[in-house]
Parts: sequence; C-alpha cells; structure tokens
Amino acid sequence: MFIEDLYRAIQRGPKGSEVKEALITWEDPKGNFRTFEIKK
Repeated sequence: MFIEDLYRAIQRGPKGSEVKEALITWEDPKGNFRTFEIKK
C-alpha cells in the first residue's frame, strides 16, 4: 500500500459514509524519521 492508496481510501470513506473533505499537504522530507511503513 502506498500513501496515495491510503489517501484515496480516506476520500471514499467507509460504505454508507459521506466524506466532505480530505486534504494532504506534501512536504520535502526533513530526515526526522529513519523509517516509515504502513501496516494492514
């Protein structure tokens, strides 16, 4: 799973829900974290 996939899922929301807005602010990495992962 990629960040973009997660963003699309957030925009859709769960079945029967209404998502009014979902925003992402992209920034250059600052090196604060050694690793990043999304687990299912």
